[in-house]
Amino acid sequence: MALVTGGGTGIGRAIAETFVAAGAQVVIAGRRESTLKEAMKSLGGAEHALAAAGDVTDGADRRRFVQTAVDTFRGLDILVNNAGAVGTGPLGILDEELWSRLLAVNVTAPLLLTREALPHLRERRGVVLNVSTGAALQPVAGFGAYGATKAALNHASKVLALEAAPEVRVNILSPGGVDTDIFETFVPK
Repeated sequence: MALVTGGGTGIGRAIAETFVAAGAQVVIAGRRESTLKEAMKSLGGAEHALAAAGDVTDGADRRRFVQTAVDTFRGLDILVNNAGAVGTGPLGILDEELWSRLLAVNVTAPLLLTREALPHLRERRGVVLNVSTGAALQPVAGFGAYGATKAALNHASKVLALEAAPEVRVNILSPGGVDTDIFETFVPK
């Protein structure tokens, strides 16, 4: 049983598809209910996937995502913190509202969702997979705020890996640019 945030589109949906193809049941969480329902159908319906609409930055939604997974599929083996926010622009003129949003989605939400899931993951010797970016490792002009929040997630993931071991493994996936809907919003054609 897996819980994938940002599971309705892009990398999250591809991860959910891979899990279902391997025989896992998946809760896909995201903000857009219609997108999640369409993804759920393509994943084989309620037998294989369940949609949970909400916002990862909301504590009640995070608790509901975990509880939905545990109640529906009788446990939680894998948490994929894939939901993310991207913002571009020079750090020297960084918009404070954008910075707060990036921190909330890319750092705070995955850490607090992991906190909610850890008791269930410990029971099943589960896994946390935090989706990051190559921009967290290599500076990219215009992506400083995004890269910094993902670098913070990387560091926190390493600490969580030490603290949750040996019952729970915590890993980081850092893909490069992937041609998804969100990628198209900030890369010129």
